[in-house]
Amino acid sequence: MGKKSRNPSARSKKLDRQERQRAARHGEMTTVGMAAVLPLDAFPVLHEGEIRILPADRIRARFEAELASDNEPPLDGDAEFRSMLVEDVQEGRFRLRRDGNWESDNDYFAAPST
Repeated sequence: MGKKSRNPSARSKKLDRQERQRAARHGEMTTVGMAAVLPLDAFPVLHEGEIRILPADRIRARFEAELASDNEPPLDGDAEFRSMLVEDVQEGRFRLRRDGNWESDNDYFAAPST
């Protein structure tokens, strides 16, 4: 009797299934991240290797400084601030990590430039 060979279609099905699972996992994290942004006033953020608490007021100050540098009017209420923050989550600039802490491409702990 000859040696059995492995079914190549089973391997490709497995790889396809794993890829779909990875894609679904990323989508779930974004959804969880956006839902977590809305009610919070402070975020645990990984910054330079340590977890620091980032108040929403500090994020708002950075947004206000960016708007002022572009000669745009200041934020109009909490809803506009939250929508800008959700936009950062959607575009991946503010990410929820699997350990429940956040990480960001922006340095929110630096003093905002005016």
